[in-house]
Amino acid sequence: AKFASLYLREADGFRGVAMHNVPPALAEARTSGLLRPPPDSPLARIAATKQVVHISDIRTMQSYIEGHPFAVAGAELGGYRTVLSVPMLKDNEVIGAININRQEVRPFTDRQIELVRNFAAQAVIAMENARLINETRAALDQQTAVADVLKVISHSTFDLPLVLETLVETA
Repeated sequence: AKFASLYLREADGFRGVAMHNVPPALAEARTSGLLRPPPDSPLARIAATKQVVHISDIRTMQSYIEGHPFAVAGAELGGYRTVLSVPMLKDNEVIGAININRQEVRPFTDRQIELVRNFAAQAVIAMENARLINETRAALDQQTAVADVLKVISHSTFDLPLVLETLVETA
């Protein structure tokens, strides 16, 4: 592939969150906000089917032929023709997608598709691990703050200004 993108699902669209070797104009277009691609686009089809979408030539898509800005941007700003879009699934829900692109019409092999599927599965695991680590850190910070307040209370003769000051600092 010439370049790749990672998108996360948000509400009724996708947000471009990571790009590798993507032409700058396309990277800017794909990371500038929430994307709502047309129904025949790989991202929209992934959201609907939860299946891999492989398009040999995006210039044959109806949305490209009709001039939809999302489809045209891929071909004109990115210069890509072949796209493979692989869903990132958590609990059978689409949480994102990995897209890889070629700037020529050259379909991906089954082996290449399987490799990207494995990357997508590993990405979901990594995201879940990061979420759990962040939750653990937040819980630890909260417990530390409570311990600090309790320490001040237990060491004071209930000096209300000191307790309130500690509460404010901790909050």
